[in-house]
Amino acid sequence: MNVLYIAYAFPPVNIVASQRAMFQAKYMAEAGAKVTVISAEQTRKRDDYELLKILEDVPNLTVHRIMPWGRSDIKGKHGFKPSAKGWLWVLRTYKLAKKLHKNNNFDILLSTYGPKYPHLAAYFTSQATGLPWVAEYRDPWVGNEHQNRDTFVNRLIEKNIIKKSSALVTVSQGFASILKSVHGEIIPIYIVYNGYDEADKKFVDSYGAAIDTLRLIIAGTVYPIQKKGVNELLKGMVNNKNKVILEYYGPSEKLIRDIMTESGVDALVNFHGIVSKTAITRAISSADIAVLPASSGKGQLPVKFYDYLSVRKPVLMLGGSGSEIEKIMLETNSGMNAETADEVDDFLSNFENKSLEFNFTNSEYYTRAYQTDKLLGYLNNVLKLHRNSTNKIHC
Repeated sequence: MNVLYIAYAFPPVNIVASQRAMFQAKYMAEAGAKVTVISAEQTRKRDDYELLKILEDVPNLTVHRIMPWGRSDIKGKHGFKPSAKGWLWVLRTYKLAKKLHKNNNFDILLSTYGPKYPHLAAYFTSQATGLPWVAEYRDPWVGNEHQNRDTFVNRLIEKNIIKKSSALVTVSQGFASILKSVHGEIIPIYIVYNGYDEADKKFVDSYGAAIDTLRLIIAGTVYPIQKKGVNELLKGMVNNKNKVILEYYGPSEKLIRDIMTESGVDALVNFHGIVSKTAITRAISSADIAVLPASSGKGQLPVKFYDYLSVRKPVLMLGGSGSEIEKIMLETNSGMNAETADEVDDFLSNFENKSLEFNFTNSEYYTRAYQTDKLLGYLNNVLKLHRNSTNKIHC
């Protein structure tokens, strides 16, 4: 299979979206597919060039990076270009995609959201080339609880371009329901979880509380909607009879400090900022408990959960009772949920007393390699249906 993959974020950019695209491209190529990636060339202060080493010597993988104009102009919130620059990237990506198709004769087109620009570029490319197009959603375009994009213009654009796709892919059952409510039953929707990289297993360390200090870790962004859970965590830490320290790796230091100030909780928290993928995996492995701030949002499956699962670290989830991620956590026997400070304190005490047991069953289902194999299967299904329909037209 010859795949053209349009993904705005790609290494060395060190964000969740770029890592999902990178591992999908890597494992598709290693499984025998020929993969060509078109991404945006970006410059960010926190680029992780170690990620590029993961792609070294991967067969059948080519990466093209497009920028609208001079490097100094590549700015914008979260590293994404403002609208005008994004649309120019769409135009240049579309032109390159058509040119590459003439030379490579792609079988299928895959694009990943967000931001919206890869879907737009894929739509124009599919219309021009006739390639079947699979649109992936790492987050909903409309209906995202963390970023409100539910406007008339966004709904209009999404509805009108996505109806031209052959299938949709997303990361959770909840997001699949959101997509179904927007696009109806006509377009097939497949679920491919984020998962973890099996190579991270080399960092696995046996777990168990330290003699005098219990170390907790949160890795990744903490959102305002998760403030209550973090507040209960901090109070539970203070209430515990032993010394408990929280190590935080991510961009949300100000939010956590504000929570501490507002609640008057004087918990022990060390802030480390954003570090490389290798550094964060080592940090998770060295902690006693991995903390997962959750929310009641439909379909939210934080990628940090899979990072915790990769090194077999017991998970303390905050505020996720009844959520899809709690079901997966229970299925893999990898942790427990807590809603209140007392429940946090009980979890910590039981962990310290070694009365909790986690064996991480069925976790192999959530490797990135396994999930990408599922993705390839779905792409094959789409391609077969497309070829069958094309043959019928020609008969």
